Amino acid sequence: MAKNSRENVEQEVLRVYSKVNPSECDVRGNKQLFLKIFKEQRDTYERLLCFPLKMFRGASLIEFGCGTGEYSLFYLQQGAISVHYDVNPYACERARSLFSDFGFDGTPVVNQSIFDFCLDEKWDIVVSNGVIHHTGDVKGAFAALSGCVAPQGFLSLGIATQTGFFQRNLQRLVLSRVSNGDDDSIEFWAERLFKDHISRAEKYGSRSRKQIIYDTYVNTTISAPTVKELLAWAREYGLTFYSAWPPITPAIFNESNVRPVFDFTDYPNLLSMSEFGWISNVQEDPARLVDLEKSVTPLVESLHKVSSCLNNIDTRRRYSHTERLKVSFEKLHGNFQSVHVPAVSDFLGFASEFKILLKLLIANDYKRIEKAVLESEFLFKGTSGLGHNQFMFQRRETCSEL
Repeated sequence: MAKNSRENVEQEVLRVYSKVNPSECDVRGNKQLFLKIFKEQRDTYERLLCFPLKMFRGASLIEFGCGTGEYSLFYLQQGAISVHYDVNPYACERARSLFSDFGFDGTPVVNQSIFDFCLDEKWDIVVSNGVIHHTGDVKGAFAALSGCVAPQGFLSLGIATQTGFFQRNLQRLVLSRVSNGDDDSIEFWAERLFKDHISRAEKYGSRSRKQIIYDTYVNTTISAPTVKELLAWAREYGLTFYSAWPPITPAIFNESNVRPVFDFTDYPNLLSMSEFGWISNVQEDPARLVDLEKSVTPLVESLHKVSSCLNNIDTRRRYSHTERLKVSFEKLHGNFQSVHVPAVSDFLGFASEFKILLKLLIANDYKRIEKAVLESEFLFKGTSGLGHNQFMFQRRETCSEL
């Protein structure tokens, strides 16, 4: 992207965030909120991304897009030696004040764009959460982040993905048709059409309704990459995939660890299969997993029954249970053919409603667009897809460097 165009995007996003900052919340006066954010960060790294918290202790860390600093406190509390950047001068001022109040006075907070960053220094951990898809040059921003990662260092990236954010982008398309295009009109129609989604985001996050609306709908630029693009950029800039949440590694690997290790990112389409779930997801994971657990229970139980028939075979004795093995395997075969996966029916319901809405959008039928949105059973319900992914990449040594 041309520099002037990139700067124009940055200035418009800054206008929106100067009006309603998306990260600001009262962690000073609300201990419960502070602990909620802390637990979210801790669980994300330790449980979901398999990144032990001791990795932060004494590590050099640079963060791009620290906002007002509420989430950045976590890295300081884990013992990282950090420096934080943000393009918003007000956010930087508040972050400095917040760090000082929590005993981290003097922590560097720099008011600068990621595209103006020019230091040659490398960091053990590079962090950017919810930032680069707002820049207008996602690959350029990814390249800048990657260039800061030291050997054996990590890039922690929170980002919207193209398929996960599909339903929210569809919401943005709807708003572009029914609103007047100004901030107040977009906010009015967002509340009118997507109030359930906004309420859910407000319940589980740390932001107000206005912050959610401005970050998701009023913001002019949300250009999200695909998983394939992220993996390709990582390879291009010398990084390897470490972990992700939701996971992108499919449960299809069947060989033991003693075989030569291969790079499974050589199969980017397989690693993109999770996106079918992200684009049409309605239920929260606990509820969805209850349904899925019920649907696969007969299949797993019959599989274990078959495998138990051949468990602990003594080659010196005659096996007398072949008939039982035959019956068990026939049951397994039947259960496999009849297994029901809820995600498939969710996608089909989503696809049907999407086609109806798309037809109305093409026809500019505003009244029926509103009716279709409000009466939908799959579109914009529950999680409305997936708004945020977490990825970890690492700059590993090659064999020649060992």
